[in-house]
Amino acid sequence: MSEERLKFLGRRGELDLKKKSLELRIEALVNGTRDELDPIKPFPDLRTDLIVSMGLDLAETCDRLREVLAELKKIQDILGR
Repeated sequence: MSEERLKFLGRRGELDLKKKSLELRIEALVNGTRDELDPIKPFPDLRTDLIVSMGLDLAETCDRLREVLAELKKIQDILGR
């Protein structure tokens, strides 16, 4: 196996781990946001600062996931699988 192919396989493994980590983070942020936006909770009890913070973190994490997915696609195209 060529050294270049091994390099791409290693990078793909790293990106797969990063992808899984980002997906778990997104899931946690979505669940946390849903919990904070409980429709039964009175409006004065909403922790809007936390909701906004989680929303911004969610947007940033989704952007990072899109970047990882694009890199994985490039590597898949290079490797031919």
